[in-house]
Amino acid sequence: MDMNIDWLLTSEGNMFRSSSSPTLTPDETALLEAYRAADEAGRAALLITAKAMARKP
Repeated sequence: MDMNIDWLLTSEGNMFRSSSSPTLTPDETALLEAYRAADEAGRAALLITAKAMARKP
């Protein structure tokens, strides 16, 4: 584990020094922001839509 000592002591910055997760594209960021801003019904609709679209070629 590559824990960031600054985060551990101050709760500021990233929890880990290096991130193993990929960087999000602008479109991915916009989708995530829309999901987070939505109410419960909106989140459900976004998930259903995204799952349906992912199944299409």
